[in-house]
Amino acid sequence: MLDNNIKKKKMLGYINNPLRLYLLWIIILLLFSFTGIPLLSIGHAEGEEVPATLLGHTIRLGVWGFVIISLMSPLLFWRWFRKNKYIPLVVPILILTFWIIIVYKSHGNFAF
Repeated sequence: MLDNNIKKKKMLGYINNPLRLYLLWIIILLLFSFTGIPLLSIGHAEGEEVPATLLGHTIRLGVWGFVIISLMSPLLFWRWFRKNKYIPLVVPILILTFWIIIVYKSHGNFAF
């Protein structure tokens, strides 16, 4: 039992606020963009736009990941949230506002 508590505290020590979680999310997305997309594009004809499509889906996944991290941060990092309430509240508002503007300008409708 004591060993599990030590492991849990050590694991939570690395990610003790959502800013590190945002950074981890960016690293995961970049790794997928630079390694996953080329690997998944192997074997497709040159005229296909598989890499561009996968990059578009990665950006969409990244946006929604940031929003989910922001909304979950009060539950996961309560002590940090009490000190820095503005970050988890402002990040999803800004991201969703820019996302809606970009999607509306490019498609002419709200295609999420």
